Amino acid sequence: LLATFGRPTIADDDPGAGPVAAIATALRALADNVLFAPCDLPWLDAATVSTVLAAAGDDDGGPSVVVAETDRLQPLLSWWRSDTLAEVEALRRAGYTAVHEIVTRLGARRVTVPAAAMRNVNRSADLG
Repeated sequence: LLATFGRPTIADDDPGAGPVAAIATALRALADNVLFAPCDLPWLDAATVSTVLAAAGDDDGGPSVVVAETDRLQPLLSWWRSDTLAEVEALRRAGYTAVHEIVTRLGARRVTVPAAAMRNVNRSADLG
């Protein structure tokens, strides 16, 4: 879908392997810090994204990962420093396949965001 709008896309290096594999793909392909946001958050707003980015800071001495949380961890809205790739790949090889496991192992900085912005929509009925 993004390609139809002229936006770049990156194919997963390991299709079907889940979000941790997708995070590794993006870190490898972009070789830069990356903000991840799930596509099923229609109420995600700029202020919420800015909150996550602000927690990341602007120097290499900051956290390697910043993850959003409401009353629970929201690991798919997260910012990853480019140099976390080796650690992510090592954790995948060790059997960690869930994003919440990876962010916990990496000691991610948690930042509180509004629950309304994190309202997940998987079906038309969820929009009501």
